[in-house]
Amino acid sequence: MPAGGDMIDPILLRRCRKIVTVTALLLVGTLPIFAERLIVTRDGRSVWARTATREGDAVVYVARDSREKKRIPTTDLAAVIPVARRGTAYSKDDVRKYIARIEGIQQKYPQLMKQLRPLLDDWNLRLQPPPELGKEIAGIVRTSKQEGAGYRGYQSAVIALDMLSLRDPTAAFAERINKARTELTRNCFDELALHCSQLACKVLPTVDEFTQYRTLVDKGRRVDRARAKKLGTDMEPLRRRVLTGNRRHAMDAFTGAPTLDNFLRGQGLLSRLEREIVASDAERNEIQAAQQTLKGRRRQGDPDRWFSDDGYPMLPEDWDLKKKMKGYGNFVTFRDLGSDRECYMIAKSRIRTIPYGQPVELSYRLIFNKVHAGTDYGITVRIYEQSGHHEHVLPLDRMVIKDGRAEVMVREDFSKLPDEFEPVPNRSGVVYLYTYVANRREGKHGPEWHAISPARGWVLAMP
Repeated sequence: MPAGGDMIDPILLRRCRKIVTVTALLLVGTLPIFAERLIVTRDGRSVWARTATREGDAVVYVARDSREKKRIPTTDLAAVIPVARRGTAYSKDDVRKYIARIEGIQQKYPQLMKQLRPLLDDWNLRLQPPPELGKEIAGIVRTSKQEGAGYRGYQSAVIALDMLSLRDPTAAFAERINKARTELTRNCFDELALHCSQLACKVLPTVDEFTQYRTLVDKGRRVDRARAKKLGTDMEPLRRRVLTGNRRHAMDAFTGAPTLDNFLRGQGLLSRLEREIVASDAERNEIQAAQQTLKGRRRQGDPDRWFSDDGYPMLPEDWDLKKKMKGYGNFVTFRDLGSDRECYMIAKSRIRTIPYGQPVELSYRLIFNKVHAGTDYGITVRIYEQSGHHEHVLPLDRMVIKDGRAEVMVREDFSKLPDEFEPVPNRSGVVYLYTYVANRREGKHGPEWHAISPARGWVLAMP
């Protein structure tokens, strides 16, 4: 919110009241903040000034935009108009005096209407009785408590209170608004801190749980930076515990049961520790050494097992299937996906063209070089449109990974596409439907799908 002597343009304020709450979040932070004085010269120019004081036969001011100190003779001035300070009480006589001054300048310099009208509207507000905001304040707090919407609910409630404060130029309800904001802040932070405590108490927190903790701390800083310091201090010991505990778990699980699947799970866990948890070169070296140790133990226990250069445990029948299915679906790599290349897709569907809008079953053999225990997997469908592309995920709820491979089938019926969706052809004039494998991980804004394979594309036959 604006500080001290600043105010919000009332014209923009009237518009912003019609905008949804999400847009209001942006609006509150980006509305123009006017200076404390509008200086009008006799030749019809206007200058916004942060400060303006009389010094002899001149006015010395600090320009709002350049912040330079400047001087102008009083003989060159038509008027110096003060900006009403939000939350400041003015006498009715002063308010009427400023209104009369603005109206006089407005008649003399109609080209300055854009600058003068917001000032006039804001001063006129001071002649009106303050709006009754008590019920609205109570309603915002009550709704927030009833919904229990957490951080997002807190954001919406605080935005709503800020919007009310804009309708309270004389700060008649400032104390009640601040009290409500304080209560919401305390409740939201307590909820975040409780969740952090629950995660920190786990015997072996997962990588996703640490990511959740880190996200909660970030939210806590936005809610109450002072109280969030302790959460941030507690995060580093938790990070080290996640790193050490999960590295040991990856090694011990394979040692206890040296199967291919446990090896791939161990490699998956170590790769995530390296990518998401390590904080120094020394820690990275420790994880890479653990990966090499795990590979050595796997080779000792299963020396005849063959892996591709990318670490996929391919069998002769996999290569045979790949050759047989050549021509059924094109292999594509998207630069924007940033695939971790943890899965190799071999199409099993003998389909060359997919009719748009009609149900189709697509089957694959998936071969993994890393596996993440307890992680959701899915087939992501991508189709390009005029403004970019659309994606949706077909979950692989029943997928079973055995010896690093899985046979899966998904059904695409195009029901997840928006009604107004219109596919567009590529540069060759062909429309494609692309699919790739993704898994779900904890991200900054909750669970997110990440590509773990290149894509396969089929020609999409349009009606």
